[in-house]
Amino acid sequence: MSEGVEVKVKVEEVIRKEVKEAKVVEVPSAIYRAIRSFVESSGKQKYAWNTGINYGDSVKFIKSEKWELEINLKAEIREDLYDCPIMLKSLNPPGDCHHICFKIEKDSIYNKPVINMYVLPEFVKFESVDDIELHKYVIYSKDVPFARPITLHEVVKRINHYVDIEGYRAQLEKALQATAEQQATTA
Repeated sequence: MSEGVEVKVKVEEVIRKEVKEAKVVEVPSAIYRAIRSFVESSGKQKYAWNTGINYGDSVKFIKSEKWELEINLKAEIREDLYDCPIMLKSLNPPGDCHHICFKIEKDSIYNKPVINMYVLPEFVKFESVDDIELHKYVIYSKDVPFARPITLHEVVKRINHYVDIEGYRAQLEKALQATAEQQATTA
């Protein structure tokens, strides 16, 4: 009977494409449990958390004693400030997990204002829900038994099951363009 041999292969010697390092984001156990519950909760319509409650200016999806996803329908977007209308929160104990935020910034190529998307609290800028930047961040808690790393991509992709993040940005961009056109006609 032979014993196994453990070999550590050097990335740079076998991988032919560019490689980026993952960044581990250590979170408290309660936040980790809420995030994990959120990404692993069934998407079947029969579960209460898959039905939103419309409160007029916001819609909430709630998994009792676990998490709440709130989507503010009345965003106020300004230059140099983050507006975070999409919020994932832990309910036990209450606390913030992740926010999808929008910010007006100047496009470096066309020199015009555009709406960029970020995930806070990590301040990760992303272009789409499948952006490679979201794969680089791994959420983890060393205090949770059998914890598995959860990518920021998993979180954003799951949020996107409830609210069209890119569609939300598109509506903000339309409003920004309409405001710019209105200012141009009154000037």
